[in-house]
Amino acid sequence: MTHFSRSGASGIHFANLINQIGIGDEVARKARIFDGVVGQLAARGEVEIAVQQVSELMLAGGIDIVGVIPEPLQKVTVFSAGVFAASARPAAAGLFIDALRAPQVAAVMRKQGLEPIAGAR
Repeated sequence: MTHFSRSGASGIHFANLINQIGIGDEVARKARIFDGVVGQLAARGEVEIAVQQVSELMLAGGIDIVGVIPEPLQKVTVFSAGVFAASARPAAAGLFIDALRAPQVAAVMRKQGLEPIAGAR
């Protein structure tokens, strides 16, 4: 049995993707749709396959992440940071954003299933 989330970027993308490639109805007959970390269901043996963003699947211990959706079918979620013009502490906010771009932080992001954008400013 396949399992994917109903909401969030990964669930919405997967639902659209299976329809786009023509298997939406067949998957829907066999899948359970759930809100939350679907990897937890796989870890408990309730489902055989869980589809969600890698960073979310990594939250569930006891599962093997066997791969990602092929690159042409991927949808990248980009997180951004900025400082409001009316910020009471713009320098501190800028330092925080700079810290997020540090090589040590990039290594932590990768360990959590995220891929930093090289040279992003």
